Amino acid sequence: MTILFTSIFLSLSPIQISGSSHPNLDTFCDTCKKGKDTLTGRMVYLAADVEPECEESKIALLRRINKGITLPDSAATNDYQSNYVVGFIVEADGQITGERIIQDNTNLIGKQLLKVLKSCRWHPAKCNGKEVAMLCKFPITIDIGIDSR
Repeated sequence: MTILFTSIFLSLSPIQISGSSHPNLDTFCDTCKKGKDTLTGRMVYLAADVEPECEESKIALLRRINKGITLPDSAATNDYQSNYVVGFIVEADGQITGERIIQDNTNLIGKQLLKVLKSCRWHPAKCNGKEVAMLCKFPITIDIGIDSR
């Protein structure tokens, strides 16, 4: 049995951009953009000069995910591929808040994925050198191929 985890860490596309008349309130530079998080109702960054990242390497993070996720029984006997997406806010102090499951057909993997991501220490996003809270999403594909030999 072969298990393949793939992941791309991206910021969420803007959920709702605030309608402020002040030109510098929403955009501090070309890459820093703020918007309202519809889950928490807070203004957070949707794009930043420096994206948040786990203190571990990406490979170490994928290993942690591999150890921290238990797949459904049906995955052990069949070829299985599914995409999962979770969202969260990486706060200016590196804590994870505002967790949400965006895509999960099992109602199980997303919760496990969020638990693993919350167990990591995170470097926050930065705009103009300042650490800021940023809304992010974490998509992952789980692909299990069963050898028929």
